[in-house]
Amino acid sequence: MSKAGLGCLFVLLLECGCAQIPPASPAIAPTPAPQLSPVETPKKTPDFWERLRKGFSLPHDQGVRDAQAYALHSQSLRLTLERGSPFLYAILEAVERRHMPTEIALLPAVESAFHPLARSSKGAAGLWQFMPGTASRYGLPQSVWVDGRLDVMASTEAALDHLAYLHERFGDWLLAIAAYNCGAGAVARALAFNRKHQRPLDIEALPLPRETRRYVPKLLGLARVIEAPHAYGITLPPIPNEPLLQAVEIDGPIALIQVAEMSGLPFETVVSLNPAYRYGIAPPGETHALLLPRERVPRFRAALASLPQEERVRFGKHRIRRGETLIGIARRYRIPVVLLKRFNRLQNHLIRAGDELVIPLRAPEKQPALRYTVQPGDSLWGIARRFKVTVPDLQRQNRLSSVRLRPGQPLMIPGTQAVPPGSAARHPPAGDA
Repeated sequence: MSKAGLGCLFVLLLECGCAQIPPASPAIAPTPAPQLSPVETPKKTPDFWERLRKGFSLPHDQGVRDAQAYALHSQSLRLTLERGSPFLYAILEAVERRHMPTEIALLPAVESAFHPLARSSKGAAGLWQFMPGTASRYGLPQSVWVDGRLDVMASTEAALDHLAYLHERFGDWLLAIAAYNCGAGAVARALAFNRKHQRPLDIEALPLPRETRRYVPKLLGLARVIEAPHAYGITLPPIPNEPLLQAVEIDGPIALIQVAEMSGLPFETVVSLNPAYRYGIAPPGETHALLLPRERVPRFRAALASLPQEERVRFGKHRIRRGETLIGIARRYRIPVVLLKRFNRLQNHLIRAGDELVIPLRAPEKQPALRYTVQPGDSLWGIARRFKVTVPDLQRQNRLSSVRLRPGQPLMIPGTQAVPPGSAARHPPAGDA
């Protein structure tokens, strides 16, 4: 992997809109999808941008003004493309597999500026800005733990499914892209209006919403810039024509902070590549595909293989009560404040009564059995209570047939974290960040 490509991976990641699918209606006279070169051919070039250009097939005439606007804001464009650099190879692969125009791989730049966590005021989310209803139709989960709209690869496949449906319905890629923005119903109504008034049916003549009339030229303008960057005084960020990321299948539960530790990556990088997990936890009962930089996958797999199942993160929830503080809650559960903040993506210590916090709970460590000498006045029940074990546990450990004890009698206390009288139990300061 080139240094330039690796450098792009650690850039972190805000907004735009994708509409829901209305009931199907008769398509206009279909035109065949463009026949692109086989996927194998463009893969041979070492330059990602050259490969992308080879699949361009849309008319870029409508994008002249927007291309000039991109040139005036070249730094902003570069930042957008750098944010997208970890994902662009995989997105282009998915587009090519479907023999779609490769301009579509640039659509997240228009939709979200390649911010995986982008959310719009209308409720759209993710790189492809899926609305909740559309996401459900395409099988993207939205649960307490996971928002599939933020899953980079799953949302890419869903977006391409949606675009394929729209192209099949309208028979034209520019109309399909317009419908992705404003909804198939709006495009169908615009076509019906122009037919009724015997007006042209091309996209420039349709009475579409103002946002959509700006949306399509934005994509075409970006394609013009990618096609001839030097003509606009723009230098594209270098992206190698090879996969930078790899999906690793893993059974939950596992916390992203554990993934970061095992892969040697910053926690923020792991979250930026896997933003679908609302609380930074891949929940139990499911197999998850985590995205990691390819060169870190062997290290992660080796560390995961040596991680005992009981050390996998467990978790619960805590409803915040009036008067509670983050430090107090952290102390109660004996976890560092910084860990509590990371699991709940908190920027500061401010919390609100009634909200819920996810609490990471590790399985208790097993301690060796403790030797204890019975003191005058001791009872089996009292010793069990002191060491937080049960009387039957003590009887089994020491093969006692009764509860009678005598001073000086040695007892083995089953594995516990308790300590004998006169010693102070010590715990790390939970409030330390």
